[in-house]
Amino acid sequence: MMNIRHLTTLLFALSPAICLPQNAWEKISGNLTGTSEFFILRDSFEVRSNKNGDEIAVVTGKLTDHKSSSIDIYQWYVKTEDCYRQKGKLITLNLDGEFKYESDFIFDAGNIASVNAEAICSLYAEKYLKNRGKGL
Repeated sequence: MMNIRHLTTLLFALSPAICLPQNAWEKISGNLTGTSEFFILRDSFEVRSNKNGDEIAVVTGKLTDHKSSSIDIYQWYVKTEDCYRQKGKLITLNLDGEFKYESDFIFDAGNIASVNAEAICSLYAEKYLKNRGKGL
């Protein structure tokens, strides 16, 4: 029979795996100087509609600024029609869904907005479009 000491040791040994999921954030871009990095939270991708009724691809993201030692959490989205056009606006919202700012992007332009939008559109193609026609 397992005593309290063994149970505590077992729970303590397992707690990092339970409490701190490894690689929860996937790096998608950073600036040339290495002072800022952008990440997407794994499994945060969704297809929704914005207030205008446009279909959008949404992720939760974070910006790590090493220079100021700050981490900001956002929601980023791209209209799915912009994914097809390969250009448009990357929209940044706070976690409550309130508009913060927008950035222009064109695939392969090399700027941060373009790289981030390409990552979101890749998730849209991978996770949504390939399964879209499989239902009844």
